[in-house]
Amino acid sequence: MSTSINENVALTFAKAREDPSDESLLSVLFKITIDSRIRSQECPFASIENKSKFREEEEILISVGSIFRVKEPEKLPDGMWRVHLIFTGAEDQQLKAVTNLIRTEIESPNEMIRLAKLMIQMGEYEMAERFYKKLLKSDMSSQKQHCSLSLIYNDLGLIYMKKNENQKALKNFSKSLELLEKYVPNGAAAFATRYNNIGSVYYNLGEWQEALDNYKQALDINLHAGANSRKAAVRYRNIGRVLYKKGQYSKALEMYEKTLDIELKNLPRHPSMAYTYNNMGLAFDGQCNYQKSENNLKRAIEISRNTLPANHPLITNRQGNLANVQQKLKGESIK
Repeated sequence: MSTSINENVALTFAKAREDPSDESLLSVLFKITIDSRIRSQECPFASIENKSKFREEEEILISVGSIFRVKEPEKLPDGMWRVHLIFTGAEDQQLKAVTNLIRTEIESPNEMIRLAKLMIQMGEYEMAERFYKKLLKSDMSSQKQHCSLSLIYNDLGLIYMKKNENQKALKNFSKSLELLEKYVPNGAAAFATRYNNIGSVYYNLGEWQEALDNYKQALDINLHAGANSRKAAVRYRNIGRVLYKKGQYSKALEMYEKTLDIELKNLPRHPSMAYTYNNMGLAFDGQCNYQKSENNLKRAIEISRNTLPANHPLITNRQGNLANVQQKLKGESIK
């Protein structure tokens, strides 16, 4: 990666857009901080000023594969954005924990399934759908492949649900569950995932009792099987979402508290925690406790910005929730 220690040089390149009239393109200046005490093999970088034909560029090369933390982007007066990147070494324990967790969540013996799952995590639903549809055209006739097929239909259901195509989602989740019932021992934890997702479709359709029944069935399977407590956290949160929709805000908050208790013990600033804080913010909003609502929504946005791509739709959604609550707080202060 080519950089310069001279900010004016970097600005020259940042402003040199091929088509200045294209408003979909943004100029971004990256400010990079590297602690010189970090071992050089973790982030190889070197000045090539004395080797370069263009010595005035004061060029520094940074090795591909270096990992940086992204700080809050800053919009400059001329409309350009400046993003501060801070190098983080391989010994960063929080980074290790998050990386290992994401690796576990997308684990699959099939490379294309792993890639599709990663695309879902990043909010790139169209890309993930293309990968899965390509897999469906391949030979998946063995029993082992049928298990992968169940997973593919499940993830396609997730994609359609994100795209608000709930009937398509329900069809895919049902197909996934049907394959599980045929090829996987009854009571396996995978069944809980399917019931949970079917519950989410009914939730989107406003069929609260159907949603609640499926969420509770998913939770019962997880608790009975002694499954990973992180799965139980998801079930508690989803039950809370239904209770919130039914106007039972105190009961919803009880479910969210159970979720958060598990997440704080198991998840290192994972995107899932942002879901929980966001939902708690909405429940406090329902109780007209706008200050607690604002605090939780701010926490949700902070975690989202640190764990999701900058253009992820969930960040925009949570910012809208916060703006709504802050407007109510403003109204209270006027009174």
